Amino acid sequence: MNKRRRKERLEKESLILFGEGPSEALFLELFRSYYSDELSNKNIDVGNAHGGSPQNIFIKLNKEYLQTGNSETPCLVLMDSDIHLDEYSKGFLKTHSNVKVVYSAPQCIEGLFLTLLDDQLVLSQQNSKKFKTHFQKNYLKTNDSKILVRLKYKREQLFPKALIESKVNHVPQIKEILEFLGVNKED
Repeated sequence: MNKRRRKERLEKESLILFGEGPSEALFLELFRSYYSDELSNKNIDVGNAHGGSPQNIFIKLNKEYLQTGNSETPCLVLMDSDIHLDEYSKGFLKTHSNVKVVYSAPQCIEGLFLTLLDDQLVLSQQNSKKFKTHFQKNYLKTNDSKILVRLKYKREQLFPKALIESKVNHVPQIKEILEFLGVNKED
């Protein structure tokens, strides 16, 4: 990176969007893409912990971003609501007030996806495994190793900006992500 670009990058406010796994990160990247004009004065890094326990998520966040940059950088972590915070994670969040957790609901990221898509399965079956299977089969048309590739290429089609904005006042997670980014989109 040349000196001018490095200086411009240092002058911008930095934010971190961090997902529990790759699906969450792919979803969070949509926000960075859709609101690039509104976020042009910010550096936004998107990463993920590749799954695991809450402790694993916060250890990776700390190691990959907070220890290598400014430990006070505002950070949003998107993780499943069906996993409970352990003592390490509670302590981490207590000492890192700059880290905001948004829980995918119901249960998991696929539950959030189905909620955004107004899929009725969400109302009848509160089970992470069923959400995942249903989303992959009906929306990605696969349940094999190509899930992330399909999600990457179908995410804009499945979750267009207009849909995201229509859900701001109906899906709390969308509102929380937009508020964290400083993007005001009310219905």
